[in-house]
Amino acid sequence: MGREEICKMNYMDRTLRTPKATATTDGYLTKEDWSLFATGAGAAVWGGITGTLSNQTDLQSALNAKYDASNPSGFITGASPTFTGTATFTGTFGYGTGAGGTVTQITSKSTGVTLNKICGQITTSNSAIGNGGVVSFILTNSTIAATDVMIVNVGSGGTAGAYLVSVGFVTNGSCSITIFNASAGFLSEALVLNYAIIKSVIV
Repeated sequence: MGREEICKMNYMDRTLRTPKATATTDGYLTKEDWSLFATGAGAAVWGGITGTLSNQTDLQSALNAKYDASNPSGFITGASPTFTGTATFTGTFGYGTGAGGTVTQITSKSTGVTLNKICGQITTSNSAIGNGGVVSFILTNSTIAATDVMIVNVGSGGTAGAYLVSVGFVTNGSCSITIFNASAGFLSEALVLNYAIIKSVIV
């Protein structure tokens, strides 16, 4: 039986055969020189798959959805991650290292300051505020949008419970911060104000 007949028979029988070490004198393998093994495709051996991974779109999508071992803390990365629906967090939620900054006010508590960070600390002047007195200053900050929510509080540096701090107007690139002396006397203290910006939209 010639090689073509063997190939045709193998195709019709839907079997695969593997050659023995011997061959006929004419260089062709006979039917008897082939041994049957299981029909059908076996499991792929890991590492034996060739091609470009990114071209295997279904596999690439599945891998992209897996846990990132290079990010063991599970932080959400990317410049502007977007959530739809309800996002639930356990543990700490906030800005990461490098997002914040500091600035020190000079001259008086009404002197404006500039800090282009989405969160940080403002150290005020130690100029005096009379009892019941109010003073405001402008924080210039390129990360602020008119629709954002500005949070500010006294972190340290002042008499406990003596000050109330609030945010007045918020506009693109700046906001006003007001300090109220709620004590019964004059206070000349440098306050450390903590602030954070919550990004918000109206549509």
